[in-house]
Amino acid sequence: MYKLLAITLLFLPALTGKAQSPILNTAVTIECRQQPLSRVLDKIAATGKFYFSYAGNLFNKDSLVTLPRQTRSVGELLQLLFHGRLQPLEEGHYLILLPAPNKTAREMPSDTHYSISGTIFDERTGAALADVSVYDPATLSATMSKKDGSFTVRIKNKGAPIVLAISKESYIDTLIQLQTLSGRDLTIAISPDAFPPKAPLLLSQQSLPNDSIHIEWEGDSLDAAERNNLVPGVETTGFARLVLSYRLRMQTLNLKKLFVRRPVQMSLVPGLSTNGPLNSQVTNKFSINLVGGYSAGIKGIELGGVFDIERKSVKGIQAAGVLNMVGDSVKGVQLAGIANKDLGSVHGLQAAGIANTAGQVRGVQLAGILNRTHLLKGIQVGLINIADTSEGVSIGLINITHHGMHEFSVYADEWSPLNIAFRSGTPKFYSIYLAGMNPDPDRRSYYYGYGLGHQIGFTQRLSLRPELSILNLSPVDWHNFNHGAFLARLNIDLHWEPAKNIGLTAGPSFTFYAPQQDYYAAGRLYEPLPHGYSTFHFAKSSSAAWIGWRVAVNLF
Repeated sequence: MYKLLAITLLFLPALTGKAQSPILNTAVTIECRQQPLSRVLDKIAATGKFYFSYAGNLFNKDSLVTLPRQTRSVGELLQLLFHGRLQPLEEGHYLILLPAPNKTAREMPSDTHYSISGTIFDERTGAALADVSVYDPATLSATMSKKDGSFTVRIKNKGAPIVLAISKESYIDTLIQLQTLSGRDLTIAISPDAFPPKAPLLLSQQSLPNDSIHIEWEGDSLDAAERNNLVPGVETTGFARLVLSYRLRMQTLNLKKLFVRRPVQMSLVPGLSTNGPLNSQVTNKFSINLVGGYSAGIKGIELGGVFDIERKSVKGIQAAGVLNMVGDSVKGVQLAGIANKDLGSVHGLQAAGIANTAGQVRGVQLAGILNRTHLLKGIQVGLINIADTSEGVSIGLINITHHGMHEFSVYADEWSPLNIAFRSGTPKFYSIYLAGMNPDPDRRSYYYGYGLGHQIGFTQRLSLRPELSILNLSPVDWHNFNHGAFLARLNIDLHWEPAKNIGLTAGPSFTFYAPQQDYYAAGRLYEPLPHGYSTFHFAKSSSAAWIGWRVAVNLF
């Protein structure tokens, strides 16, 4: 099935206003000699930059046409070709060709509410089809068929012929035009989309027997990649399944490509909206969801008391008390009290009290606990930051980049001979987790700490690594960790990789030592360095500083 892409284009202007450039008045220049009528129509459409839509049995498409070179309006050319036998209906970028109305038929009264009912079957098996979406694209009046295939939809007529749209996942999309009050009880047979057409099939009730509509077609099947692109996103998440009814999720499956625009909407919960039962297909400029809302997208501002769910994208500002969920991209600002979850990309700011997740980030992620993205091209700030691939910067206690730096290091320095470190992140910006001990009885001590580093590449194997770390120190005994002694170290190391998975590091360091009290080991005053090592002492303080060194072997 080609899905509802063409239907979307077809009916969008009917929902948002009249077309700005009427197709029938567009002047085109054309010349043809003994060419099929269908090809002539294609040339007219290509020149006028619009699309024709018509039923295959409406006229003989292979009729040969000869026209001298001339410039005429589209309406004049159609009159020349069909001599008034067809009625053109202009909708957006589409020009629908319909049979000319029967002058003896009664016209539908305007501004009248009435019901259209019918039954929908599978054309090949004859089985009744449940959960088929039946709707009027002009008013968004909609319903779904029951288990026995029956449906009733209530529509307000405004004088023009009504086009009834019928859609179901994995079936061909169908448009039926009703020009009279007769034939309101319809029997409609639709077929699976194993061979989908290149456009939705448009049928006129006048061109077929009353109460019997059957569809046959030929075409190419969708490839696997195209089908995968049409798989719904937010509807498959656990939260969406919890708060969205079965009918809402089925409407989404049936109408993947129908999207319309309206300026303002207000909803209480998903399904109770001023946009009506097809709210999940509508993009709004301003949206207020008192508890929660479910719509196609936002191009402006959306405010949700508890949650906001958008099938497609957000361009502007989206804020919710608990959760924002978007199926595609966010361009702007997204704020949530608890969490933001975007299946697509974020271009801008994504901030949440607890967690942010996104497919790609080009901007800033701020979270109280967790940030998660597949591709980072910006900044993450949170307690835990996770990215599959990063071209940006992650700032937090734990930074994990799956396709980034994962390096284990064993090193010695002037203060402690037994130390280990683990680096995680990217060469541009990485986190360091450190631990070590000094077993010397006169200077016994233990420590653990955290640091940040940046790698400056000179060649593919040679680089410079400035690293800053803060170490929580326990002199003499484990129990002294509670006293708050610490070391701050700045290392400037030269890093060389002689082989694929090994590196050697060496360089100078500057250390600042700040004990909270005096410690004694083996009856002597504890000193962090060997006796005679040159240090800088601060007046009336036990703090000291010194120049040191570090050498390391790194595995990655």
